[in-house]
Amino acid sequence: MEGRFFISKNYFLGEKQYIDTQEELEDLKSKLEEMQLSSDSAHVLIEQNSKFKLMVENMGHGLVFVDNNDIIRYVNKSYCDMFGFRPEDLIGMNSFNLVENDDDKKLLEEKKQLRYKGVSDVYNIRVKKKDGNPLWVEINGTSVKDDNGEVIGTLGMVSDIADIMFERQKLEKQRKIIDAVAYCNEKFLTMDDFEAAINEVLDVIREASGVDRVCIYENFEVDGVLYSSQKLESCSDGIKPHLNDSEYQNIPYEKAGFGRWIEHFSNGGVIFGSVDELPDPGKELLKSLGLKSVVAIPVFLSGKWWGFLALDEFNASREWLTVEIDALKKAASGIGHGMENWLAKKHLKKNQEDLTHLFEYAPTGMELKDIKGKIIKVNKAFCDILNYSEEEFIGKDFREITYPEDLEKELQINQLLLKEEIPFAQIEKRYIDKEGNIVNALLQVSLEKDPLGNPIYYFAQIIDITERKKAESEKANLEKIYRAIFENANDAIFIEDENENIIDANAHATDLTGYDREELLNMRTVELQPIEYESYEMRLDERFETKLVHKEGNVLDVELTLSQLRLGDKNLIVSVVRDMTDKIKAQEEMRDAKEKAEESDRVKSHFLAQMSHEIRTPINAILGYSTLIKDEMGENIDEETEANFEIIESASQRLMRTIDLILRMSEIQTGNYKFVSKEIDLHSQILDQLYKQFKVIAKSKGLEFSLNKNTDETGIVGDEFSVMQIFSNLISNAIKYTIEGKVEVLIWKNGEKTYVDVKDTGIGISKEYQPHLFQVFSQEEQGYTRKFEGNGLGLALVKKYCEMNNASIDVISEKHKGSIFRVGFISGK
Repeated sequence: MEGRFFISKNYFLGEKQYIDTQEELEDLKSKLEEMQLSSDSAHVLIEQNSKFKLMVENMGHGLVFVDNNDIIRYVNKSYCDMFGFRPEDLIGMNSFNLVENDDDKKLLEEKKQLRYKGVSDVYNIRVKKKDGNPLWVEINGTSVKDDNGEVIGTLGMVSDIADIMFERQKLEKQRKIIDAVAYCNEKFLTMDDFEAAINEVLDVIREASGVDRVCIYENFEVDGVLYSSQKLESCSDGIKPHLNDSEYQNIPYEKAGFGRWIEHFSNGGVIFGSVDELPDPGKELLKSLGLKSVVAIPVFLSGKWWGFLALDEFNASREWLTVEIDALKKAASGIGHGMENWLAKKHLKKNQEDLTHLFEYAPTGMELKDIKGKIIKVNKAFCDILNYSEEEFIGKDFREITYPEDLEKELQINQLLLKEEIPFAQIEKRYIDKEGNIVNALLQVSLEKDPLGNPIYYFAQIIDITERKKAESEKANLEKIYRAIFENANDAIFIEDENENIIDANAHATDLTGYDREELLNMRTVELQPIEYESYEMRLDERFETKLVHKEGNVLDVELTLSQLRLGDKNLIVSVVRDMTDKIKAQEEMRDAKEKAEESDRVKSHFLAQMSHEIRTPINAILGYSTLIKDEMGENIDEETEANFEIIESASQRLMRTIDLILRMSEIQTGNYKFVSKEIDLHSQILDQLYKQFKVIAKSKGLEFSLNKNTDETGIVGDEFSVMQIFSNLISNAIKYTIEGKVEVLIWKNGEKTYVDVKDTGIGISKEYQPHLFQVFSQEEQGYTRKFEGNGLGLALVKKYCEMNNASIDVISEKHKGSIFRVGFISGK
């Protein structure tokens, strides 16, 4: 198809995403030549282009740039949040390291080869998050070229589709098993060879459920001891059959540890789950057989527990959905009914006199009616289907229980059977049960004759297919829902044929274009584009921004997604068009608001620094002159004056500490802090110094104060001043908020991290306040009645210093029971 939409190959260059004039084209070319774009500098270009960086850093989708060597050069915040990484963890990483399995790596390599050809597309793969868990994502990948037209890497837009894939897989599992159960039931109804049918049924159940093996065990009793043996089996490729292995035969329930299964199965219960999570005893035997997870469902014949259907996993444990277990229970029930039906048919062939036995135990409904349509015999299953008793059925005309609109169809079949034009017939018909409800059924009917060839009665088998019809109805309703979604979608949707003729459009399409539906159905999509876009080739399976011309002539900014749809022997194109006008406006407003906020923050930090400096100067004068006067008075100073001098000094020192904290916080917020990274010994250079400094203060309060270490490897890499400030604040707080008891500093190591715990027996921190602990100016006790002085800056500063040193900080505390502040550093070499 000739292209209708165009997007600049250099998407992130400049302010525009498309080119209107030859002058703009020449200007763009000049910029490319000046920048000399290469794979090593593409991410620098992104960083330099502040407008683009602002947009991509705040976009809802993840964005990643990967060079031709598969090395990640740039990621935005959404990409990092999606996988749980920090930017520095990802930059420089090989992108294939994030891919979940070999199949997805192979797909990624194929997409990489397409990028070399300049082909862009959308595809789904599984990736690994930082915590090791898999994640389904959709990647919209496009090539990035330099000014020579050479591909230098791939720009990918990444979306989390885990929920979509989970629901899709869940529905697919449910559908497969339900379809398999329906197939099994119909197979048993029409089978001639039971052995072939049951083996085929097991294969169908195994393939539908996706397990390694499906088998059937039969119970038997010897001298009052209940045993079970494997009788049938269906295995996946690569799984060794165990049908003839002695360890799967003659298993005594009680002795093997499965005693509890007897009562559970007898009551219709199901055993399923990971073998490791099953209760003892019993699981040891399952583990010795190499099983990872199992499902065991009882099979009943004639209302008696006969054995069980087992589904086994050898390679991995599995979580089973409730809908899967419910469907498999129906499969086990169908197997039981199938075996009963087979036994009943076999018995009927051997001895026609046992027809009554067949009727009583057949799992499907059975009915005998005379040539005039009067019911002469029914079985229990038929009674259960229509909720009548056998006595109520006898003598009733079949017309009374047949849905009126289906009566003529059945009468015509009866006539064809009487005329011997057909040997039997199978149709769907509707019955009316005793309560007046409609029951959908599959009816198979034949004509029985006496030895002289005279017709004596119709023999009918009935299967209740109400649930299947309900499912079909739900499918039809689902199609209606899809149509409703199409019509009510917030995006404009166009469906066009191979000649670009619009064959369908939703309501939003008319709103967006200004044309009514009849007008659109007589148009081609090319008529909705600016003329200058007609010569460009349209590419399928990609999302990009372009232009759309409204009926009134104004041009709209839109985002376009194209996909191909196969309908019968026709190829259709689905175009999803989103109006980007409001989004672009919102992005511009967001950018302006952010710039204003950042400017306000800079002004605030500068103000705090200036005010702190202005306050600090006179306080230093007050302290100096106070000390000078005190020294001048010498021994003549009285006790009251001495106390006043101490108050002046204490208040001034408190104010100076507050000013110091404000200055340090301002220094960090304004970006003026000079971070000097080097190797530090936590014990000798930091904690031992602080211990000597604070032990006098602790002793003056009557507190036990100790410094202990459980490791000799106390080296880290960090900024010495900020690390010193972290523990100076934490130890000072521990002593300040501990009335009695002890304060302990403990150094220990776990793996690649070195930890320091600052423990106290102080007042503790409530669970409600802990989320606010590191907020600026935040304190648990507020107002003039609080017991401890403080400005709420110390812990906020500690948090900032920890982040600067790539250190973690955690709090374990309970009100009135003390606190533990735990700081973890990456160990030094």
